[in-house]
Amino acid sequence: MNFLKIKHFVLLIICFQSVSLSSQEISLSEVQILNTSGIPKYVLQELIQIAKNAEEFKLDISSKQRSVRKQVEVMLDYYITCERVTDEQQKKECGIDLVKTVYDRECHGGFSEFNLSASRELNIDRMSKALTASLIRLGSKRVCMNHVVIPEINTNIIAVDIKPSSVKNWKTFYEAVKNNERVVQFYYPVIIGVPKSEVKDAAFHLSFERQ
Repeated sequence: MNFLKIKHFVLLIICFQSVSLSSQEISLSEVQILNTSGIPKYVLQELIQIAKNAEEFKLDISSKQRSVRKQVEVMLDYYITCERVTDEQQKKECGIDLVKTVYDRECHGGFSEFNLSASRELNIDRMSKALTASLIRLGSKRVCMNHVVIPEINTNIIAVDIKPSSVKNWKTFYEAVKNNERVVQFYYPVIIGVPKSEVKDAAFHLSFERQ
């Protein structure tokens, strides 16, 4: 093989490596985040980076912002009366004491209004009014129930939930989130091989400081 042939061969190898690298970079940039309406750009950028680090290419945001009334409905359905919980063992743990362990003490306003003998609608109405008043008193410094929106009050923390079914590898995703310095609060489902979440969550709950 003469010098020109060797030079041509080397150039082909370099071109091939360049194309391979370019393809890899393109694939890493093709992260799809579903249901992003209302999500701040800086939060979206962090979610994309987390997805890249976890080698996940499609994540589905299941929850962003909700009203106080919707928050009360969630608490009733999944922690207090557990009307939407199908696991029988989990149902045995349900009740007002359980929901108090899930949410920070600062955000317990409204829990005392729950009455086991009252109708669902009456509990929702009474708890919503009390919780709204409590969250208004906390104001922008609130760092709990970060999904809940009170009109004209911007809290210091903004939260998003990622649907677990959209994550291929839970453990790798967990590690990517834990290694992201912008995530100030992280709750998650049971994952084999990692420490239990401080608060067991049905979704991947990520909180960021508001900018």
